[in-house]
Amino acid sequence: MDTGIHRHDTRNSRTQTPTGAQAQTASQALRLTMHSIRLGRTMNKPAQSRKTFAPRVLAAVITAAGVAVTAPASAARIGSTPQFPVGITMGSPTGALPPVPGLWLIDKGSFQGADSVNAYGQRTGTTTTVWTNNAQLMWVPGFKVLGAQYAAFVRNLGAVNITLKTPTGLTAQHSGLPDTEIVPANLSWKLSQHLYFDAELGIYLKDGDYKNQPHRLNIGQNATTYEPNFSLSYLDDNWQLTAHALFDINGWNHDAGHVNGKKVGYRNGTTFDLDYTLFRKTGHWSYGMVGYFLRQISNDKGPAELNGGKPEQYAVGIGTQYDFGKVKLMGTYTHDYHARNIGQKDMLIVYLSVKAL
Repeated sequence: MDTGIHRHDTRNSRTQTPTGAQAQTASQALRLTMHSIRLGRTMNKPAQSRKTFAPRVLAAVITAAGVAVTAPASAARIGSTPQFPVGITMGSPTGALPPVPGLWLIDKGSFQGADSVNAYGQRTGTTTTVWTNNAQLMWVPGFKVLGAQYAAFVRNLGAVNITLKTPTGLTAQHSGLPDTEIVPANLSWKLSQHLYFDAELGIYLKDGDYKNQPHRLNIGQNATTYEPNFSLSYLDDNWQLTAHALFDINGWNHDAGHVNGKKVGYRNGTTFDLDYTLFRKTGHWSYGMVGYFLRQISNDKGPAELNGGKPEQYAVGIGTQYDFGKVKLMGTYTHDYHARNIGQKDMLIVYLSVKAL
């Protein structure tokens, strides 16, 4: 999401107008909101088999997180957030696709309440609440490509409502549509009886709600983003263990803001995201630990006046799911235990997956 509110960079000593002072904490807080905009990740129904456990998947989670932690962080444009809403695939075995052909409708609603924090983790006094209801379509035709099961997706078919309040008394509220994500090819390989690997490329279109206006809470990013995804899932009768890693490679926003009275462009650096799930299965129920990690790993391109600091956060939480057969219902709750230059939040997500055809 993009706030459209441009502020002074707190790491420098440039002067700012009173309007810019009001916008400073507001734009920083809105980094959190993208985590609920595109609520269109899969809630798949893979095949299950005998009771075993695969610690290799846990190793994959640790390795992926280690790569992100040690990579150099940079910054993101003021008022913008990563395209992928970290945490949105928690609880889902994203490494495996449903074993039977069909068309699935997945609807995900979320609520987030957050406090903006600066580069030192200190609260700025700005708070944000976000409500979303987004859907996706998942098509599994039943054929294979390169030995992998094939699927395609259309995501982010929904709406977002944001309310922001600053300690200076500024209040802003806006509702709109997010950027649509198209996934032309998702490939899932069954590596062994219980281990699945999935790869896909998502493309975010520049069709979300966006206008370059002061104090406007934008939903869209006004930039094309390419998103390679990789998932590893271990599935048996007792356990579901999944690590879902991805990179958001952002394009240029050519209407990012104004510097010295001139319209300028900006390109956010690449972000790394990791969602993870450790669920125990008991009959139709699944429950356990979920969490996510985010860090920006490459440099921005654009004027320093729009540099908004380096977003980083991780969270841990709980989740539970009930499988009715053709319908699945799941809920997750997470709390951010670490956040920098983003909204430190509590998040509740409710998932509903239905086999439509």
